[in-house]
Amino acid sequence: MKLGMLGKQPAVFRPETLRLENYLNVPQLPPLPETSDWFAQVSKFPMDGNDNLGDCVVAGAAHMIQTWSANAGKEAVILEKTVIDTYLKLTGGTDTGLNMLEFLKFWRKTGIAGHKIGAFAAIDPKNITSVRYANYLFGGVYFGFMLPWSAQEQKIWDVPAGGIRGDGEPGSWGGHCVNGGVATPRMVKVGTWGTEQWATIDFVGTYCDEAWVIISLEWFDKSHHTPSGFHWKELLADLKAVTK
Repeated sequence: MKLGMLGKQPAVFRPETLRLENYLNVPQLPPLPETSDWFAQVSKFPMDGNDNLGDCVVAGAAHMIQTWSANAGKEAVILEKTVIDTYLKLTGGTDTGLNMLEFLKFWRKTGIAGHKIGAFAAIDPKNITSVRYANYLFGGVYFGFMLPWSAQEQKIWDVPAGGIRGDGEPGSWGGHCVNGGVATPRMVKVGTWGTEQWATIDFVGTYCDEAWVIISLEWFDKSHHTPSGFHWKELLADLKAVTK
């Protein structure tokens, strides 16, 4: 994997931030499949300038749009120029990185190349059940990591044998935003730097300082069903508080 730039600022949560766990009634939801994989329908994630700029927060969002649309029937690939221009507009032209929560608000209000989102809610990254349901029901998870130096040499991101000291210290490499789209009981797969990367659940629980579930109409086909088999109205009935 070609390593790129980092650009996620530390996580910020507000008192009004919705938390998925407050509304996700697991006993009333269908059982999870062993693996939910939404990357299989995606052609390829582009680098989107993240090799030279810390625009991962915007690039991750563009890749979420790409994943939703590919699974709903018609893949939409956001132009690299649009990703970079959006990033630099929000940073005032300097390569400072972005805060994910503030960007989510921009994405919902303004959108990227005409692509807006609806509701979003924070997920506890240590709660694998929530992470897996968010991935399965909503077509992916918008992850923010405080990466350790040790991740640079790993084919699969995992907590190093030495734990969270030294090269394993959270954030010792820096903050990075990625789009998740595959989840199993033990692993997740994310899109980053033009490729796909596996990470263990232990890695997610240790180094993920924020994770977000997003409701987007692009995740629904013309009959208002999601690729996971849910109807729009039925889904809102199950998770209506998340959409407020």
